[in-house]
Amino acid sequence: MPVLSFARVAVIVLAALGGTLGGWIASVVGVCLVALVAAGVARRGPVMGVARLLVDSLGRLFRRDRAGRRAAGGFQPQLADIEAGIARYNPAQAEAFAGAAAELARSGDKACLRLAATDGPVAAADALVIAARADPRGAAARLHQAARFYAPFAPDQARTTYAEALRHEPDTLWCLIELGRLDREGGDLVAARAGFDRAWALAPALRDQGVLHREFGDLLRASGDGAGARARYDQALAIAQIHAGTDPHDRQAQRDLAEIHVRLGELERDNGSLTEARAYFAQDLAIVQRFADDDPQIARRQRDLSVSHERLGLIERDAGNIAEARIHFEQAQAIRTQLTIRDPHNIGWQRDLSVIHHRMGELEWLADNPARAQFHFQWDLAIAQRLAAHDPHDAWLQRDLSVSHERLGMLQRSLGNRPQAQGHFEAAIAVIERLATEDAGNPRWQSDLSSNYERLGDLERDAGYPDRARTHLEAARTIRARLAADSPDNPAAARALSISHARLGDLERDAGNRDVARGHYKQVVALRQKLAAHDPGNTGRQRDLAMACERLGDLEIDAGRLDRARVHYGDVLAIRQRLADADPHNGWWQYDLAFALLQLAQIDHATGRRDEPCSALRRTAAILAPLVEAEPDNQTFAQMFEFVQDELAIMA
Repeated sequence: MPVLSFARVAVIVLAALGGTLGGWIASVVGVCLVALVAAGVARRGPVMGVARLLVDSLGRLFRRDRAGRRAAGGFQPQLADIEAGIARYNPAQAEAFAGAAAELARSGDKACLRLAATDGPVAAADALVIAARADPRGAAARLHQAARFYAPFAPDQARTTYAEALRHEPDTLWCLIELGRLDREGGDLVAARAGFDRAWALAPALRDQGVLHREFGDLLRASGDGAGARARYDQALAIAQIHAGTDPHDRQAQRDLAEIHVRLGELERDNGSLTEARAYFAQDLAIVQRFADDDPQIARRQRDLSVSHERLGLIERDAGNIAEARIHFEQAQAIRTQLTIRDPHNIGWQRDLSVIHHRMGELEWLADNPARAQFHFQWDLAIAQRLAAHDPHDAWLQRDLSVSHERLGMLQRSLGNRPQAQGHFEAAIAVIERLATEDAGNPRWQSDLSSNYERLGDLERDAGYPDRARTHLEAARTIRARLAADSPDNPAAARALSISHARLGDLERDAGNRDVARGHYKQVVALRQKLAAHDPGNTGRQRDLAMACERLGDLEIDAGRLDRARVHYGDVLAIRQRLADADPHNGWWQYDLAFALLQLAQIDHATGRRDEPCSALRRTAAILAPLVEAEPDNQTFAQMFEFVQDELAIMA
């Protein structure tokens, strides 16, 4: 039996076995196979990045049509591959792209025939624009198709072309929706809202109303209005349920239902409501599982199933349920390994496999299995290095490489391996600095650059070099301050800036510069109070605010001002009590509440109070006991419970 066939059979069998051992061995064999195949491809010629692969694929599609395959059906396999490739980055653009390509494949006009000679989506879009401007008949439709082709590869050109199409036909519903999406993704929330408002004024059909509710929800979520987003998502859910209930076999209706379940799950996850998020993601998984079972040979549906498992794995990880998270991640890994074997030249499948290794590495790190974590992170890095080397011009593949280096650097830092950590962080910075130089206006690259400067600053702080640490941390803060000023309504930018102030405050506190540290910590509290007030239902922001108040309390303890510290810790307790009450099944919320009670008990004991410390410690023990029973392998819970019991014995 040839080596490739034997490896394929081995991995499929092992993946089918399930369980930790089967998934683990399947991972090793699968990644090794990917490495061998990639090496073979490299000898035959360079592997293109995802965007270039799509351009080349569509070019071949059109040339093949000119040679004789003009029937619309002949386009379908290639269109499915192209749609799947774009979907790895932007599912909505993939759907619009495939729709435009299918329309052109069915078309018999001269513009479609001219496209047969083009070399890919951007060139095809250029030809459509030229044809539209030469002949106003049908110009709006051609411009709309061109904009859909531009969107995944040239978003600015896509916006211009959408606007030109709307000048011809201002009431084109999906033109307005797709342009609004592009504006939202580009950070222009005002323009996005204006576009969606125009679309809503057209009194669309019920399903299109559901789509618009979802788009408004995404817009409100991006602006930090979680309550407004929920209201829109709930309306979209109601419409999707009507359609899905009317015809259970309507796949589009089922897809709409799955998609809104994902949106609501993401919103609950952002809010820290993991129980509700799990329920929504489980409903998505049930729908996607049915699709995958109905058509097991359709790669896109198998890939969607792996993504659903990955989402649930992340929820279980965040909830501290390591075993359940591992099961979902191993399911995703088995699916992605089989997809890679089925199509070893597909860069997207290889990238998906590297992502799940990344996830599993994070999980093993959290579970205090550093050797397994390093194993997964190294395979993630190996795949990222190959893909980035094969196409140095694909910015997203380059970013994947920087993230892989960053994660390994963080692991090495946690293990005390400073030289290795520094090497990985510097490699990550080198990649991102190049991207930031080539595309200086891209806030994503600037944000990534600030994160890596922060990593280096943390490393220098660990090593006892405060001046070097301050230089890196200030560089990160400067970038984030500029990003926050450029996007004052962007909550992610404000939160990132608060993190920079927190890091600098920690550094100055260590150096004994309490007044400087206090200034940074007050900036953190101010930023996070504003974020929490803007979206009071967002439990993640409430938790961030509690941590900021806690830092001020810690600083006052250092200064010996216990009364002031008690005020700050009291604020922490109030916030964490609300969080714990809101989601009693979230173990980490309960742990945070127990820790706040412990802090107050220690202050009360230090200031000579007699009854309050014991009462607080008994409450703390009562919270921790069921956590330890439910999660006996969680050393954080167990160690704190043991400490509290010892403290109770001493105080009694």
